[in-house]
Amino acid sequence: LWNFTRKKKMRVLKYLGILLFIGVGYSFIQFEQQEQQKEQVREEEIEQYEKQEVVDPSILGMITLVKTGKKSLIKQGEIEEILSQNQVVSLTQTLDTKEDLYLAGHSIPQVFGDLHDYQIGDRLLLSFQNQQQEYEIYQTKKVSTSDFQVFQSEEDFPRLVLITCTNHQQIRYVVFAKSVHS
Repeated sequence: LWNFTRKKKMRVLKYLGILLFIGVGYSFIQFEQQEQQKEQVREEEIEQYEKQEVVDPSILGMITLVKTGKKSLIKQGEIEEILSQNQVVSLTQTLDTKEDLYLAGHSIPQVFGDLHDYQIGDRLLLSFQNQQQEYEIYQTKKVSTSDFQVFQSEEDFPRLVLITCTNHQQIRYVVFAKSVHS
């Protein structure tokens, strides 16, 4: 049954290679379409939020990276699900701005990809229930995923803490900001 000549083996390998290439290409196209759909939904939700037509109760507000104008909705709920939608998730599950607010998002262009280019003194804008609060970055650092000291504040003011991924699976990039008007 498997008594192929060298020429037949090469032909079979060639066809298998072509099938593999087609399969990978098809998977890539499907992935790209899913990402485009996520981005379209994301943009529509941002537009609805800005027009004060929010229909999704999980939307808490919006964060704007002022220097680049990048906007992302802040949601509460299942962390992995929200992150998979290319959205920002509230880790504190509360919006009491008198306390620290922890937000997490992927380091992709649609969310916090630009955050790595931000420096001390750069501004962030938070919008909750038609109220805006401006924040200024006062510290950035990279921490291990097992370092929970980032959640302990020694500051005497409420902080905005943004957490995103890096090129290293075990390292997170953390940005600390304080209210401009506190």
